[in-house]
Amino acid sequence: MIALKILASLQDKKGREEHGFFLAEGPDVVAQLLTFNYPADALFITEEGGRRYGELVAQCDSRQLPVERLTDKVFSKISDTKTHQGLALLCRLKRDVLPAHGPVVYLDSVQDPGNVGAVIRTAVAAGFTAVLAGKGCADFYHPKTVRACAGALGGIACLYDGDRMALNRLRKKGWTLLATHCD
Repeated sequence: MIALKILASLQDKKGREEHGFFLAEGPDVVAQLLTFNYPADALFITEEGGRRYGELVAQCDSRQLPVERLTDKVFSKISDTKTHQGLALLCRLKRDVLPAHGPVVYLDSVQDPGNVGAVIRTAVAAGFTAVLAGKGCADFYHPKTVRACAGALGGIACLYDGDRMALNRLRKKGWTLLATHCD
């Protein structure tokens, strides 16, 4: 089992990047990530979580994904919410590449993780192939982003564009660029 200290560190971007993992909490998020076959290493559940979400536990068992049982007290240390649901999937950070074609959403300075998650969820529903995040955007794997996108991370490529050069590269490749601005 992965150390509790490492699991707790995944609440911060530094810990996620250092260890290459993030935690996805809640039954809807976990179910969606499993549907997308998102790369995961373990499922963590409390006793109550095991009773309430037996179908998800069975899915993990059938995929030979380790299921680790934690006490409520220990689970509270790895959860970023005050009232956890007793279920978290340990997922690997993806290193996506930009798809060769298809619509892409570009986010510029969207700092709220909930808004980034909502855009990811909407982009998947609308058939987009990727989300590019420019400098100043919230982390794709922030716990609030993961909750807000409701597992949609598994259905789209998510990439960072720290130097803001991706738009120029796309334009040079002949992509059509459209923009909008919200106040």
